[in-house]
Amino acid sequence: SVARFEDQVRANQEAAALALEAARVRAFLLDDAAGARTSIAHAMNLAPEDALLRYEHLLASERMGDLEAASADALQLLDMGITGSLAGALWFRVSEAARLRGDDEAQRTALQAALAADPASVVARLALRDLLTRTLDTAGQIALMEARAAAVSGDARSQWLSWAAQIAMTELEDHPRADKLFHDAIMSASDPTDTL
Repeated sequence: SVARFEDQVRANQEAAALALEAARVRAFLLDDAAGARTSIAHAMNLAPEDALLRYEHLLASERMGDLEAASADALQLLDMGITGSLAGALWFRVSEAARLRGDDEAQRTALQAALAADPASVVARLALRDLLTRTLDTAGQIALMEARAAAVSGDARSQWLSWAAQIAMTELEDHPRADKLFHDAIMSASDPTDTL
């Protein structure tokens, strides 16, 4: 009956809350990160659609140093429809697990997704820049600088375009692209002589 189903749902929610409380006691009073994660997993079994329980599990996994489990939780949260800057943070966690695995392509994909979700993320942008530098992806570095330049205006835009132009010229020897980037940098600057 409907009443019995509602009673079971309430009982599961209360049991999940108790399991979460047990996790907090284990984590913060007993310094038992593994036990805390086990308690949170039990709570998630009782309330599988609870995004905050999933997030607590992600944090517990991170405290244990298990970035693969944290990454799996992040992907499940993203599948629940998380968007915006929180989605960017979740994608960053996915990228960190890929970095530790040595999977440059998965790291790049996750960092690009992080920036798509949160274009203002300094952390994701710097991590992507570091990855592109480490993997000698000069064209990717320029594209990243161009994307950042498109997100700002004035002298900040001019600076990003100028840096991209310098790399296009010195690293790629792509003179037409460097010329266009320098031209756009000059046109964006409040004082074009600063760009020259």
